[in-house]
This record gives sequence, structure tokens and C-alpha cells, in this order.
Amino acid sequence: MAFRVDIGSLRSLRTIPTGIRVDAYITRPGVFPYRQADGSIRLELRDDVEVFDSESLSSFELLPVTDDHPPVALDASNATTYARGAVGEAVRRDGGMVAAPLTIYDASLITKMKAGKSQTSCGYTCDINPVPGTHPVYGKYHVSQTNIRGNHLAIVDAGRMGPAVHARMDAVDAAFMITATEDKKMEELQKQLAAALREAAEQRARADMAEIRVVEANTRVDVAEALALGEKARADAADKIRTDTANGFAAAVSARVSLVSAAASVLRTDKAVDDVSALSDRAIKIAMIKRIDNIDVPEGRSDDFVDALYMSASTRAQAAASSLSALRGDLNDRRDTSGLDPEVAAMRAMMAHNAALSRTAQGA
Repeated sequence: MAFRVDIGSLRSLRTIPTGIRVDAYITRPGVFPYRQADGSIRLELRDDVEVFDSESLSSFELLPVTDDHPPVALDASNATTYARGAVGEAVRRDGGMVAAPLTIYDASLITKMKAGKSQTSCGYTCDINPVPGTHPVYGKYHVSQTNIRGNHLAIVDAGRMGPAVHARMDAVDAAFMITATEDKKMEELQKQLAAALREAAEQRARADMAEIRVVEANTRVDVAEALALGEKARADAADKIRTDTANGFAAAVSARVSLVSAAASVLRTDKAVDDVSALSDRAIKIAMIKRIDNIDVPEGRSDDFVDALYMSASTRAQAAASSLSALRGDLNDRRDTSGLDPEVAAMRAMMAHNAALSRTAQGA
């Protein structure tokens, strides 16, 4: 496990009776260079997943705030010796940064902060994963940090570290592993690194702008092609509508007339239906199903379901009508031996036939 310290920045100060409250940026993700004991530079990745991990964020809540870094990591045995305030509980992601509210109640530190001591330096521990790689956003790295856990938050002078040995300085976008005796070298290195980072950011911005222009040009071409295709599609649709209307209108009218005519005949004694022609096709079919098969179609059933029941009922009605017609013809030739009027006998035969059909349908 390694110990790290990162530089952040303070935002607006607000005076309260017990001291001051201030929002602060305390760390951020990225690839940061570290100077090793042998003078070499090692690039370490702090990935978004690790920096903004819920356990990592919560580990910074209620940490002691110190005036510069303490010479040792803080724990229950020494925290009150170095604490000059506390981190609030609302440690959170703020865009690409980790933000947190601070309360400072030490008068000496408050005076220094108002005089310009304006950076926060976040002390934490982490595990080092030695596997190198290339991050899609932050670029190449030699190792990566995992399991980031907060230890304390120091208020430090801009561009300087406290007395901590092996502490990290995070100047603008960079960070270095340093010792307490290397401060002056670090200041110059910070300036050089900041200039390099600004140039890299400008180059990246220029490249991004060039990409944006290319994308915009391609988008304009795509839009023009889409508009042309849209016009053709609209013209084709209009032609199809005209053709379908010409071919289908007569058929639709004929089908409607047939449906209304059949329904008017079947539903002429149905008191629930005043005017068949005023009903929709679906309503007519539902009324016919009820009249012929005495089946109530549940609300919400699909048109296909209604059509299937209607076709079945219509088929049975036609069959019953054919049977009735045949029976009437037969009775016209001969009177029923029972002495019944032919019309009465035919109606009874039709009712028996419909009852048999209904029983067969319900059994299915």
C-alpha cells in the first residue's frame, strides 16, 4: 500500500460563528507523473472508476483538516493533535472533480487562508497495480492506483507541500512524488510541467476543433442526403396512397354496406341497437356476436379476436339460415303432421339448430 497526497483548490469562503465553511476540490482522475527516488518519472493512473468509487468517496467524509501535512499518517491516537477542522459528509463528484465541504475552526489557519493559503492537499492511501497500459482518455501509464482511501485533508500554500515525506503534489493537472528537501526543485519542475500541460491542452483543443469541423461537414452531407431520401419517400408514399385509395375505396364501401345490411337484418329486434349504420365496424361485429352466439366480448380484446368470433358467428348464422330456408321449402310442400303452422315449425327448428351450435361452440 502506498501513501499519496494530492493538491486541490478552495472555493468560496463563508464565515460562521465557530470559524469558516468552504467548498473545495480535493482530487480528480487522470494520469499523473511521479518522480521516483532514483530521479526517474513514473506515470500513475487514477481512473474515474477508482476516484469516484462510492467507498473511495465516503472514505474522505469527516476526515481531519490540517494546517499543512502532518509528519505521520493520522489515526485515533494523533488526529486531535493535528486537526484544525473537518471535512463534511457531502463528498461528491462534481463534473470531473471530487468536491467536499470543509469547516475550519482554527483561528490561525483561518487567518492564513484569508491571506492566500489557497490549496487543499488530500492525503490518502492506495494500492498500486503494476500493470501498464493506455487509458482511452488520459493516455499511457506505467502503473495504476486502486482502493483509494482518505486519511486527512491539508490546507497548504499554493505550489508547495507540507513537511510530509513521500507526498504528492498536484499542480494544475500533474503530480510528483517528493520529499521535504526537494521543495525548490519541485517549484521549477511544476512551472515546466504546467507549461507543457497547457501546450498539450491547446494542441488537444485544436485537434478536437478540427474533428468537430469534419464531423459537422459530414453531418451536413448526411442531412442533405436524408432530406433527398425523405422527399422521395414522401412522393412514393403519396403515389401509393392514391393507388390504394383508388383500388380500395370501392371495396371498403362494398364491405361496409354488406356488414351494415347483414347486421340490420340480424339486429332489427335488438332494443340495444337503435341505428346500425351509426355504429363502427367493430361495434357492429360485437353486437352480432352477442345476438347470434350470446357471447360478451371482453373489453380490450384485439380487433383480430373480434374478427375471429364474428366470422365464426356469421358462418353459423348463414348455416342456420340455409337450414331454415330448406325447412321452409319442405314445409311449403307438406304440412307438419303435428298440425303446426309451417312458419312456427320453421322457427322452432331454427332455435333448436342454434342451441345445438351454441352448445358445440361452448364445448370447444
